Amino acid sequence: MIILDATITFLVSSALDTNPIKILVSAALFILFLLKLKEQNWKYSLSKEALVLFLIIFIACINSVLFFLFGEYSFESNDTAQLLGIRKFVIESVFAVLLYSYLRSKSYNFILNIIYIGAAVNCIVALIEMPMVLSTPHRAKMLFFEPSSAGFYYCFSVFLLFLGINNNIIKRNIAISFSLIGLIAFSKAQFLVLLIVAVITAKMHIKLVSLFLLSFISISFRTEISDYYDILLNDSLQIYGIDRLIKSLSEHGIYGLSNLYDVTDTYVTRLSGIYVSIMTLFEYPFGIGVSTFNLWYKQYLIDTNLINVFIGGEVSLMFQGEAWASPRSRILEIIVASGFIALIGFVYLVKSFFKERKYNYLLYVAFLSTFIAGIILELNPILDYLVILILLLEKCREKRREHNNNVVKENSTSHNIQASH
Repeated sequence: MIILDATITFLVSSALDTNPIKILVSAALFILFLLKLKEQNWKYSLSKEALVLFLIIFIACINSVLFFLFGEYSFESNDTAQLLGIRKFVIESVFAVLLYSYLRSKSYNFILNIIYIGAAVNCIVALIEMPMVLSTPHRAKMLFFEPSSAGFYYCFSVFLLFLGINNNIIKRNIAISFSLIGLIAFSKAQFLVLLIVAVITAKMHIKLVSLFLLSFISISFRTEISDYYDILLNDSLQIYGIDRLIKSLSEHGIYGLSNLYDVTDTYVTRLSGIYVSIMTLFEYPFGIGVSTFNLWYKQYLIDTNLINVFIGGEVSLMFQGEAWASPRSRILEIIVASGFIALIGFVYLVKSFFKERKYNYLLYVAFLSTFIAGIILELNPILDYLVILILLLEKCREKRREHNNNVVKENSTSHNIQASH
């Protein structure tokens, strides 16, 4: 069990190519799930939040198979790449569902300990990277493919670390260390998420605004000491690139997303992906499955003649089969896969955690930070993150129910004693 728990902690706290490990762990978790189910006479219940998330996942998987088998395109599709994408999502989905079944029987502190251990390991890796960060054009990746992915994990875990520190010195030190060291990922998206959350949660009692300012200072300091590149906006050209983007869109609307108006490839690809994602919802309100967007994106540009509008190097590479089109957002990717049902489901999850803010403000902020990061970023195992957040929500509710039941029993006992006298 120790090996299993350690492996689960590694899988949740990294975004490396861990699919083979996830398959093995999922097999072990499935066996444990069957044994548990047998003990419970084959009865199993889910919270509404978990049911909603798993329904979204199930619809995405079904849609993926249907569109792979019956989708028609006016150009040759790469079936192998599409199948690999579906396989990856199915592996992630199965692991997330079985992770829920395994951790549900664990305690509130056990689940939080996964976050603490993962953060501590990532802290150690970041410290090992520190000399390179200070002396070369290098940003900390920790246990992730790239700095933005490390920033995504930071947004998910940093508030959960402060959720269970209480009077535990070790946990407090891990929380403070990771909240500071994790900033050396110098991720623009991480910086943006902290800014948005700081604005939304103005009452944050752990001084979230200070954390945002620290990230701004760290990025600015890194920019000053580095002669190689501008960390804040990746390179100096992008500072003016934003200017050109705003000017182009204000003058030409969606037709301004083109290299013809000096809009950089990054903006053409990302914003055109978001635009096509939104249009996809109206064309296919029940979703198109995962790993299908690449084909649908190209088909949509052909059908609407936007192929002559969204002109850029990356878009050209997509049609040559050398680049992959995506919504550039994990949340949007899932919504496109499952349609309006996913959109409604995510609204329900947001509502559930919003209600929880009265009792556990930090858990609400952790969900908010993770969800916003999922809108801005891709790559990370967001299904695992959502499962852990939902489990913590369930545990908090259970604690309140137990507390209320104890209060009722105490009051009842007190009333009976008074009546007997």
